Amino acid sequence: MPAYMEGVPQCTILKITVPPHSRLATHTHPMMNAGVVVKGELHVVDCDGNEITLHEGEPVLECVGKLHYGENLTDSETVLYMFYAGVVGASLSEK
Repeated sequence: MPAYMEGVPQCTILKITVPPHSRLATHTHPMMNAGVVVKGELHVVDCDGNEITLHEGEPVLECVGKLHYGENLTDSETVLYMFYAGVVGASLSEK
């Protein structure tokens, strides 16, 4: 895991809903983050071609500083709760 960012610490918690048959934009994260799939499943692909499908109840440990995207390949929505360990003023993701 990378070192914690410099600045005033801030934890951000997001509920992310991914509609059926949709893909999130390719992005990176400048900070540590983790979460859980609370409904459905999410297929994740990184810039090296590594792929994993995360199912309901499974943890999510996202890439830091590495391009990746998630997609919902199913007929039902996917819901995630994500926790970002950042600092005040820092962007949670970058394209």
